[in-house]
Amino acid sequence: MNSKLIAVAVIGAAAFTTSLPARADGSFEIVNTNEKATIIKMWTAAYGQPKDPWKEIEIKQPIRPRTTSRFDHSGNICNEDIKVRFDDGYEHTFENVNVCDGPPLFIN
Repeated sequence: MNSKLIAVAVIGAAAFTTSLPARADGSFEIVNTNEKATIIKMWTAAYGQPKDPWKEIEIKQPIRPRTTSRFDHSGNICNEDIKVRFDDGYEHTFENVNVCDGPPLFIN
């Protein structure tokens, strides 16, 4: 009887913990590998959600050529699309970037 009660309690606890949304706190790194252009603006949107509007990421200072910058992230989504704009006007979008624990994003 006790073993059945423990099994039910463990299954109930597992079901409860898996039903809660996971927090996606962490940071991600942007590496500007461009030789001349500086990244001056960045935006994110939820990956796979075409109606999700772009949200601007505050850049404290532009990301100069051949430099790296780290950004904090918090929320419930780890995979995001990231759009960058260089000071020469060029924009590029990167899809499905893991902003929680993925590798650095190399931008050229």
